Amino acid sequence: MCRSRIIIAIAFFFLFSCGTSHEESGENPIYVKADTVLAEEIPVDTNLLDRDFRVKIDSYVEKVSKNNNLSGAFLFAKDGKFYQNAFGKSRYLNGPDVGVNDVFQLASVSKFITAICILKLIEEGKLNLDDKVYTILPEFKYRRVTIHHLLTHSSGLPEYTYLTDRAWRNDTSTKFNKDFVEVLHSERAHPYFNAGRRFNYSNSNFALLAFIAQVKSNMSFPDVVEKYIKTPLGLDSLHVYEKEKKPLRSYSIWGMRGDHSFIPDHQQNNINGDKGVYANVNELFLIYKALKEDKLLNKESKNLLLTPHIRVKRKHAQYYCYGLRKISLTKKEKWFYHN
Repeated sequence: MCRSRIIIAIAFFFLFSCGTSHEESGENPIYVKADTVLAEEIPVDTNLLDRDFRVKIDSYVEKVSKNNNLSGAFLFAKDGKFYQNAFGKSRYLNGPDVGVNDVFQLASVSKFITAICILKLIEEGKLNLDDKVYTILPEFKYRRVTIHHLLTHSSGLPEYTYLTDRAWRNDTSTKFNKDFVEVLHSERAHPYFNAGRRFNYSNSNFALLAFIAQVKSNMSFPDVVEKYIKTPLGLDSLHVYEKEKKPLRSYSIWGMRGDHSFIPDHQQNNINGDKGVYANVNELFLIYKALKEDKLLNKESKNLLLTPHIRVKRKHAQYYCYGLRKISLTKKEKWFYHN
């Protein structure tokens, strides 16, 4: 049998702005039960992985944390057993410890969540993979680009952060997905290549998908995530960042620079889909289990999510699916993950 695993990485807070919806607790790393949510729908075996394996994991993480100045949380699960832990500081060097239930800004792992929402809209008949974007957004000038191209980073769209740096140079107001789309319409930037020709990772693809989800559902993207993932799975921590509801400094875990100074809010933090989703590691595991057991997407959608649609690198057997990468380490072991 071929072993397949989905590896979902929590974003480490020295690189990205992060947060938690829980009150600051200052708890030390502990072992907790992973069945606090969805206990009836998606049961989780609470047996811990054997002690030797836990010690090896902790030793490795401690070494990486010390050498690379990282903090975070993790969860390992195998054959019905699991182990989760947390390490490092949530704020500054002398701040409270990171806890296993703390919520992190998932950065580009948010694309995985966005892809699930798009597939849910496709299941409902509100979208099709071969829909051209201009048929949904008439002003969209890249006429060949489809939903599939966006999901696979094969659209050729220019990176929006390059365009907005110029367009919003003297504008400090909070921006949203609709504002980024207006810049795409107005800047007249040439595509990097014709749609479908090759892979090129661009945040524009998934920020645009989030906006399309808003248009086709007639809801905000935070409400889209709540409708299709958070509510059906009974999750508590999963949410999309909204500055007006909860500013960054009110979160227990802060994004910090290498010198441990706080990363302040940014005008583009409310542009989401490519980033902006928050969750704790336990709820990522529950989303994984729901996918595995066809409780979140139907089998056809799940296959689309995990199909290696386009090769990322010519010299390496790494592929992009929908919001996830796939690589074969051996003939028997395949990983689904995001950087």
